[in-house]
Amino acid sequence: MALPDNLRTSAAFRLTVLFTAFFLFLLIAAGIGAAVSAIPGIPVRWALLTASAVQCVVAFCMPVWITGRLTTDSMPRFTGLTERVSWRPFVGVLIVYLLSLPAMNQLIAWNEAIHFPAWGAGIEATLRGWEEANGAVAEKMLSSLSVGSMIAGVAIIGLLTGFSEELFFRGGLQRILGDGMARKHVAVWVSAFIFSAIHFQFFGFFPRLIMGAFFGYLLVWTGSLWPAVFAHALNNSAVVVSVWKLGDAIGEFEQFGVTPAGEVPMKAIISVAFVALFFCDRRCRRFFFNNITRSGHGS
Repeated sequence: MALPDNLRTSAAFRLTVLFTAFFLFLLIAAGIGAAVSAIPGIPVRWALLTASAVQCVVAFCMPVWITGRLTTDSMPRFTGLTERVSWRPFVGVLIVYLLSLPAMNQLIAWNEAIHFPAWGAGIEATLRGWEEANGAVAEKMLSSLSVGSMIAGVAIIGLLTGFSEELFFRGGLQRILGDGMARKHVAVWVSAFIFSAIHFQFFGFFPRLIMGAFFGYLLVWTGSLWPAVFAHALNNSAVVVSVWKLGDAIGEFEQFGVTPAGEVPMKAIISVAFVALFFCDRRCRRFFFNNITRSGHGS
């Protein structure tokens, strides 16, 4: 039995379906992950990678598919998966990634160095405990020097995670919020905030918030989810390859050329300036990020 049109197009109903399915399937994915980890003799790293792959498909992709089936005529079209896009946004993503790298690495260092006032010491201890726990899991997933393990990490942590999280947060959540709000900028930043917060890593919150907003604007500018997927997968894959190349040194700020909190390195200032120039020049931004395949003009 088909749902009434006013219910199918309701942002509140779509959000309810999306998050109800998300939390339900997250529990299912956790159960599957626990079952995989209990298999005798399975290496911890491969158990964690398998659990991560299951979570990507079950907890992030399935809720969007269900929401799309119940509330839209075409889930792929609604999420931006079928929107044609030229080569330009992908080149633009590479340029922005390279230009912003020093600034983003500095922001990561500053975010990690945040300390709460005395009254918030207990909160900080709890948040750092979560950070350490997540870091320990990530270290186990990435702690391998073999080429095969690196390729598996790129495939799951880079490509699959990049696709599934963008499908959920941008193709699902942001699209729904954008339909229910007058300004798409609000949808971009709310989705980016939830995207960053749901990782439960406060000491990486702000860099992830900025990246999430960039991914969101890629969807707004191009109408296609694929540039955002590419950007997300590029970032994650670069981390996997960096850890594979540098090993334990990945945790040292000097490996990225950043400085301690409280200092502003010239390379970070130059990075911010170049990124600002790139986006402030409307001709440059329109050339790379406006989807010229849609009706013969940009959005």
